[in-house]
Amino acid sequence: MTIGVMILTIVMIGIGINIQLPSEPDNSEEIPPYQDPRIYYGTPLWQKDNETTVFSAPETIIITNISYFLDGYIWRDFMPGQIKHSLIVTTFLIANESFPLTIDYDLLWVRKGTETYNATFYYGDRNEYSNKFVKGTYGGPEWAEGSRIDIAVRIIDENNNTYYLKSDNHTLVFTW
Repeated sequence: MTIGVMILTIVMIGIGINIQLPSEPDNSEEIPPYQDPRIYYGTPLWQKDNETTVFSAPETIIITNISYFLDGYIWRDFMPGQIKHSLIVTTFLIANESFPLTIDYDLLWVRKGTETYNATFYYGDRNEYSNKFVKGTYGGPEWAEGSRIDIAVRIIDENNNTYYLKSDNHTLVFTW
């Protein structure tokens, strides 16, 4: 606003003329509220399992000309405020290109030595522009820090075909 417009505005207000000045354009964008990108599947279910054939699965598979492999992070949480200190597993199904929305995985197996458990997932996070599909769960066995753990998952394609994929030799860590 120039000085002349300011003076004219003051004079007009002083003599009782009501004026409406145009407002400055608002160039700021409204920031939407945070939305958790994860999908929640409900309370995970863990079961002791005698299944061992899933651990003969390959470490890489090809489905519809896309190559996949599995990675994971395994820990137990001893941070203040945590009541349970059971096993937590985050899995990463990784493709050699953008992850197709037609592929999913629904079951997890964990193995330490001869002890095996299966579990459903608690949450998942997928992004159509990423080559990674992340799923995690909690509530597993209370194995010792430093344990070597193998993981395997069941993958389902758009035609309901099932595939199994494994990733061996993960180290269980504790967070304090």
